[in-house]
Amino acid sequence: MPIKYDVVATVGNYTDKAGQEKRKYENVGHVIEKDGNFYLKLTKLVFNDDGNLVNFFSLYAPKAKESQAPQAKQAIREPGSDDDFGDKDIPF
Repeated sequence: MPIKYDVVATVGNYTDKAGQEKRKYENVGHVIEKDGNFYLKLTKLVFNDDGNLVNFFSLYAPKAKESQAPQAKQAIREPGSDDDFGDKDIPF
């Protein structure tokens, strides 16, 4: 089922380092399409800074998933290297 929209709620405000007031957003679900129909799936309920249940949402096109950075290769250590205890007693 393809995701058509991300469902986003404004949950509060904050002040950034430059002193500007910004809004806090939280992704709370998505809209999917199946057989030509749209369905709303909420994954969580959120409350704003005042403690009230958020009941107004915005829909945004889903962001393309960025390709994950390649994982760093683990170094292969030879037995007896400086960071290997080898046959030595462990000091604890």
